[in-house]
Amino acid sequence: MKGHQKKFWIILLGITVLALAVRVLAAWQMYDSVSGVQQPISATDMDTYIKYGKQFKDGTYTDFDGAYYYQPFYSAVFLRGVFTLFDDSIFALVMIQAVIGALTVLLTGLIGSLVGGRKVGVGAAVILALFRNHILYTPFALIAVLQTFLIALTMYLLILGFKKGHNRFWILAGLTTACSILCRGNFLLIIPLIILMIAWKYRSEKKQAFIKCTLFILMVYLPQMPFSIKNYQIEGKWTGPSIAGGVVLAYGNNPDGAPGTMDMEASHFFAYDSGDEVNQWQKTKLETSLKSSIKNYQIEGKWTGPSIAGGVVLGIGNNPDGAPGTMDMEASHYLHFDGGDEYSHWSAIKSEVPIKSSMKSWIMDYPLQWLDLKLQVLLLYFSNEECYNNISLHQAARQVPWLYSPVLIDYWLVGIPFIVFLLYYLFNFRKSGKTLLSWVSLVYIGSTVLFYVLSRYKLPIIPLMSVIAAYEFRRWYLLLKENDSRKKTFLAVSFLIAVFTVVRSFSFYQENIEAAVNRMARSEGNQFQTEKSRHVKDHNNSLRGGWINYMLKPNETITKNFAVSESFEGGKGVIRLYAAVDAKQPSPTVVVVEHAGKTYRKRLMFHSRWIEVDVEEVNPQKDFKIRLASNVPAAIFYTPQRDFGRSLINDRLLDGEWIIQLKVFKEK
Repeated sequence: MKGHQKKFWIILLGITVLALAVRVLAAWQMYDSVSGVQQPISATDMDTYIKYGKQFKDGTYTDFDGAYYYQPFYSAVFLRGVFTLFDDSIFALVMIQAVIGALTVLLTGLIGSLVGGRKVGVGAAVILALFRNHILYTPFALIAVLQTFLIALTMYLLILGFKKGHNRFWILAGLTTACSILCRGNFLLIIPLIILMIAWKYRSEKKQAFIKCTLFILMVYLPQMPFSIKNYQIEGKWTGPSIAGGVVLAYGNNPDGAPGTMDMEASHFFAYDSGDEVNQWQKTKLETSLKSSIKNYQIEGKWTGPSIAGGVVLGIGNNPDGAPGTMDMEASHYLHFDGGDEYSHWSAIKSEVPIKSSMKSWIMDYPLQWLDLKLQVLLLYFSNEECYNNISLHQAARQVPWLYSPVLIDYWLVGIPFIVFLLYYLFNFRKSGKTLLSWVSLVYIGSTVLFYVLSRYKLPIIPLMSVIAAYEFRRWYLLLKENDSRKKTFLAVSFLIAVFTVVRSFSFYQENIEAAVNRMARSEGNQFQTEKSRHVKDHNNSLRGGWINYMLKPNETITKNFAVSESFEGGKGVIRLYAAVDAKQPSPTVVVVEHAGKTYRKRLMFHSRWIEVDVEEVNPQKDFKIRLASNVPAAIFYTPQRDFGRSLINDRLLDGEWIIQLKVFKEK
């Protein structure tokens, strides 16, 4: 080994040891103090994986008639092996994942050295070693840390395969690709990309191209076959290694779907009510009240909302299985679809109409609404805003304060150079290593956008983005020393585009474009029918965020009307609105609903929730007027992300739509 190579290895191993020490320290401190590490709350992903891992080890797995609902590698192979070797030890799992995280740092340095030289390799390793979320996820029983390692290993083997051409690299790359697919199925889309790149690389050596493609494909699919065959035997149809594909895909592709379904900063969950059939727990974002809520939480030691006097707390999770998540129960509020949305209807009728068919019909009927959702998912993916799920940086940092250290690296530091890199190298096929990095990253991002974004879904390609960031930092440094104004101008423009994309594009779209797009995409709002009722609403699902509370005073009146056709028959129904009242008020608040010449009253309890007011005879073409019958103010919610001009406050148009739903029963 030459002197400079030896020095590189010494530095890289030193960074790897540092990365291991940081991850072991974080895991050690979170092990006893952060909920979700040792004993995850029921129904969280961590709880499910650990439960299944132990059941696979003991041979007692019987859920879904023994079929693999989730991609099986993490629970049926990895956790099963860990629990077999270490007698169900969660501590052993945590330490093994810390080692895996450190090995990922080592691989990232090696990939960087292959793509851009030793300095890039060192820089990439440092970035990942200090990447905040990669450290945060270390102790939790989630797929993210393992799949991040597998994708980094796959990329390392692919680059070696393209550089050296040895068949053993293609065999190993196929095997690691299979393992990654068995962690999360979205990585399946990398297969055609690799086949195309092999065909391009060996376009003048067709025999070699055929051999390498064949070896790669065989090693990708052979490890999946045992799981796929078992699912076929149980389900009677070919589903692949997981039977959940259509349901999971539809969860991110429905009229009420959300780009990320998460509270971007505070990682607190909010609830509709527990009357829904969908048990996918997600978070929401209340943009205007977030900073105040966090400040109150830090002072009060419990989640009070934006005002400790106003008590605007969005829903306490009341699921009989307990609230899923990993946070202190005072701070943990949970959210799922509420039964008044089309996805819940899809779930209810899935035995007659598969969810996948319902999803396809919606996309065909409302393509612009689907494109709006997918564009937001894409912008959110590139955004610096994080969508935590099951775990919380905020809650973990209460026990491990240095997780908020400014020394640690956030997404923006890799996201900005990544976009600049794409603009420069995406179609530069002469640079095979860089082109491979670009396209593998984009295929992974595209496959994630087909679903929805969580922070842990962004993590698996952070090693690749760390390499790209290190490469770009070095390229910028060298470019600034050159006297080439054209290149510098292109860099400046690319940099500004990247900064806007990462820092502002998602919120800019929601604040300035989303409402107008939805007026074109579905001007009548969301309307659908079930066997027994018709549902109409103009607002977005709280999963999408953007709900704002308006303190309705006793002397004020809000008005809501709906865009229904004359053929929409009336009848007995329910008007639903989301409201909150201060628990410290001496007397309850009464909500008064006036409609079609009749008046209805409903007492508003001392917390926030859906308020349902029964209406004897709904006339869908008539307005609903709502006011308070006492001197106690209440918070009524609206969203500016929908604006059809059908919501008023004191006879003035509201800049948005009230969170009000109409349900009309078909039977008189």
